[in-house]
Amino acid sequence: MINYAFDKLKLRRLMIPAFATNKGSNGLAKSLDFTFEGILRQAVKCKATGKIHDENVWGLLRKEWKG
Repeated sequence: MINYAFDKLKLRRLMIPAFATNKGSNGLAKSLDFTFEGILRQAVKCKATGKIHDENVWGLLRKEWKG
């Protein structure tokens, strides 16, 4: 999917937003070599619970991708 985004769609960067408390999503972003770019405080309201969450932002530039 990442190869397709960079090679076929010619995107310059990809971004993954994840609840700060979501270890699975944050771990996946890290394992895919995305760079942690920061925290958006109280940025997202969960549709299921109505609770407000901080959001981690992960980014990957085309020139950083090793695929």
